[in-house]
Amino acid sequence: MAQQGTAAPAAQAPLPTENGAAAAPAADGKPVAGTLELPSAYQARDDLRDAPGYRLLHSMSGAHGGGAVTSLRFDRAGLRLASGGTDGTAAIWDVDSGRELHRLRGHTSGISDVAWSPDGALLATASDDTTLRVWDAASGVCLRVLRGHTHYVSCCAFSSGSNLLVSGGYDETIRVWDVRHARNIKIIPGHSDPVSGVALSGEPGLGELIASCSFDGMTRVWHTGTGRCQASLTDSANPALASVRFTPNGRFLLTATLDGRMLLWDYRQRKVKKTYKGHVNKHSCCQATFVINVTGDKLVACGSEDHHVYLYDLQNRSVVGLLRGRPTADAPGDGHCSIVLSVDAAMEAGRQFIASGGHHGDGAVKVWAHDSVGGGSGGPSPMDAS
Repeated sequence: MAQQGTAAPAAQAPLPTENGAAAAPAADGKPVAGTLELPSAYQARDDLRDAPGYRLLHSMSGAHGGGAVTSLRFDRAGLRLASGGTDGTAAIWDVDSGRELHRLRGHTSGISDVAWSPDGALLATASDDTTLRVWDAASGVCLRVLRGHTHYVSCCAFSSGSNLLVSGGYDETIRVWDVRHARNIKIIPGHSDPVSGVALSGEPGLGELIASCSFDGMTRVWHTGTGRCQASLTDSANPALASVRFTPNGRFLLTATLDGRMLLWDYRQRKVKKTYKGHVNKHSCCQATFVINVTGDKLVACGSEDHHVYLYDLQNRSVVGLLRGRPTADAPGDGHCSIVLSVDAAMEAGRQFIASGGHHGDGAVKVWAHDSVGGGSGGPSPMDAS
C-alpha cells in the first residue's frame, strides 16, 4: 500500500496507509494523500428497514489477514466467489459451503481488484505492485504475469471471449492485454487522474466497448479495437468516481461517485437517467452492482462507509432495505462493523446471493442469501435483455 505522502491505491483510496495515515479528499473532492485518520461514519439508520428476505449464509472472518477486502466477484455460474485483499492475496471460495478452495499468492503488495473470465477458467488480479496476474481457477496456479503499468493497478475486467483483459491504473492509462501471450496490445491514455474502474460490454472480439472511470470525474466509453473514445460523460458536480459497470443488457452504465451517489447513464445520449443516493461514500472506493433476486425484483446494491450494504429499487430509486451493519465487532447482529468496500451479486440454481467485504477492523467476506417472496416493480428496465 502507499506510504504517507503518495497517492493511495485506487480500490482502497483513501484507505489508511501502512503507517496508519489515511488519504482524504482535497477541497475539490478528488482523493489525495493525507494524514488524517479515516473517519468513523457509522449510522444506525433506524429510518430504514432490513432488506426483506435476506439472511447471512456465510461469514469468513479475517479472510485477508484482518485487512480490507477490496474486491469481490462471483463467477458467472454463481458457484464460486473470488476475493482480493490488502494482504496481497486472492482467495476462491465455494459459495454453498463457504469453504476456501484456493489461496492465490504471488503479488508483493495489496490487491485492488479481481475479475473472472466469462468461461470461469481464469481469474485475474490487479495489484499495487504494478502487475496483473492471471490464474488457473481450477488449480490456483499462476499462469501469466502482466507487466506494463508504471503505478498501482487499480481495476481489471475480461472481455466476453475471455481472451482479452482490460486494466486501469494510477498511471492514468487503460491497457488492453492479450491474455494467451501475456502481451500489452493497446495503451489508452484516457484520463488525467488515476483510473478507478473498467468494464466491458458487447460481442466477443475487438468490437466490444470498454467503459472507464477516474478520479478526474470522467466516465468514458472506448472502442476496444480502435481505442477511440465513443462517449465522455461528466456530471455537473464532477466528483471523483469509484467504480463503473454496464447493465446486463449493455445499454446503460452505473457509476459510483465519491459524493455519495450512484448515477445510471444512457451513454449513447450522454444523459443521467437515474440517481441513487442515501448511502455514504466520501473517502473510500465502495463498489456497486446490479441484483435480480428470485422474485424478479431489480435492484442496485452498494457498499457504504456507515457499515451497511444499501439495496435500491432500480426503477423508483428508493432504498428497499439494508444488509445492516454494526457499530463495533462486539455489537449484536450479522453485518459488517466497518466500511463495506466490496459487493457483488449472483444467481445460482434459482437462488440469489449477495457478497460483501469489509474494510480493516472488520475484514470479513460475507455471503447473504435471498429466501423470501417479494414483488418486483414490473415494466421494462435497463436490466432487461435487448
